[in-house]
Amino acid sequence: MNAGEPAGSEEVRFEDLDLVYIIPSDLGAPIEAKDLKELLEQFSKRCKMVEGIWISPEEAGPTLRFVRRKAKELGIKDAEEIDIEELMKNKSLMEEINRAHAMFGAILLADKSAFNLEYLKLGRFVRVKLTDLNISIKDEELSYLNDLKCELYLLLHSAGIAVLTAWIHLSGNFSTDDVIKIEKELYEAECTIKDPFGNIIEGTLDGFVEQGIVKPLHALVLFKGEYGSYDKAFDALKRGDITEDKIKGKLRTPYFPIHRVVCIRKHSCNYRCETAEEAVERHLREIAGISGVHGDWRYYCKDAAKKELGENLSPDVDYAMFVTTHVTFLFLGSTILDERLKSEEGKELAYRLRELTLVQPMEFLSLSDMILDVYTSVYRNKFEEIRERRRRGETVKPSEIAEIREGLMDGLEEYRNVSLFRVDPLEESWSKGRKN
Repeated sequence: MNAGEPAGSEEVRFEDLDLVYIIPSDLGAPIEAKDLKELLEQFSKRCKMVEGIWISPEEAGPTLRFVRRKAKELGIKDAEEIDIEELMKNKSLMEEINRAHAMFGAILLADKSAFNLEYLKLGRFVRVKLTDLNISIKDEELSYLNDLKCELYLLLHSAGIAVLTAWIHLSGNFSTDDVIKIEKELYEAECTIKDPFGNIIEGTLDGFVEQGIVKPLHALVLFKGEYGSYDKAFDALKRGDITEDKIKGKLRTPYFPIHRVVCIRKHSCNYRCETAEEAVERHLREIAGISGVHGDWRYYCKDAAKKELGENLSPDVDYAMFVTTHVTFLFLGSTILDERLKSEEGKELAYRLRELTLVQPMEFLSLSDMILDVYTSVYRNKFEEIRERRRRGETVKPSEIAEIREGLMDGLEEYRNVSLFRVDPLEESWSKGRKN
C-alpha cells in the first residue's frame, strides 16, 4: 500500500440483511394501564392497519378485521356474514393467520421469556402487529431496491410513549458502501408504498409512519379530554381540526431519536471466514464502518476501528452483537450459523429469533431513554415554574413539591428498572446500551 492510500482488505460482500428501524415517539401524556386497552380498541377500530394485539399478560389474538380479510383472500364465501367463532374453526384460515403472525408470536414469546413476570402483570405496555407494506425506492441511487417487505410492530407504554419497529428485509449481496448508504438513506428516501388494501402512497417511509400511525395516536391521547371521547378526537383529526401545530404544542419533548439495527446474516470473502469472530477480525474496518455509518471506513486505523465497535456481546462464535455510542447497532451472522439454521424448520423465523436477541433490548432501551427525556423535560419546567413563583413572592405549598417529586420518582423507577430482563445476553445488551 502506498503512502496516503486508505487501508483496506479483500473485497467482502454482505448477504441477506434485515434493516430494523426503532422509532420512539412521545404521545404527549401518560396513559393509565387500565386505559391502554380502551385506547388500543379505539385505535384498532379506526385504523385498518391493526392486525394483532397483545395486552400483557393476556393471550394475543388477531383482530376481527384481519380474520375476515384473510378469509376473503382464501376465498371463503360470505366471510363478512359468518360468525367470527365459526370462521376461526376453519383449519386453513387459522394456518394462514398463524403463518402471517409467526414473527409477532416470536416477539411475544421473547417478551415472556425475557421479562420479569411481575413486570408483565403490571400491564404497563401492549404490543400491536400492523399490516406489512410493500416498498419500492424511487431515489436514483437506491432504485435497485424494489419490492421490499416492511413489517411494522408497535409498542405502547403507559408512560405515554410509542415505539414503532420496522423490519425491512434486503435480499442479495451488498458492498460495505452499499450497506452504509442504505442504512443512512432508506428511511427518508422517496418511494412508492403499497398496503394490503390496494392503497398506493407516494412519499417516504418516514412520512408514512408520521402521518398514518403516530399522528392518529397523538390525536387520541392528547385530545380525548377536549373532545370527550377517542371517537370524537379521531373524527376531529379527520376533519382537519387537529393540526400538527396543535399537536406539537402539547408534546412533552420534540426529541424523537431513531435507532437502527443492521442484521447481516452472512458474508462472502476470499478468506472464507466461518465464524463471526473470524469475520470481525479480518473485516474489522468494514464492520466498524457499517456500525458507525462511516463512509471513510477505509481510512480507519485498527485501534480506532476496535474502539468504534467495542465489546462483542454475543456468547457464541457463530454470531456477533455490538451496541455502540452511535444510532446503529449491529448483529453479524456467519457461515456456521447459516449452516446450523438450514436444518431448522422455518429458517427465516429462526434467523429472526437470533436477531431479536439484540433488537428487543434495543426497543426497550429506546423506550427507557424516551421516558427519561420526557420526565426530565416535564419536571425541569415544573421546577422552573416553582422557582419563578417564589421569585414573585408567591407561596408554594409543600404538597406541590411532594407531588412533583413523586411523579419524578415514578419516571426514574421505570427508567432504572434493569430487573426487566432475566437472562443474558439481553441484560448485557441493555446495560451496555445504557452506559453508552
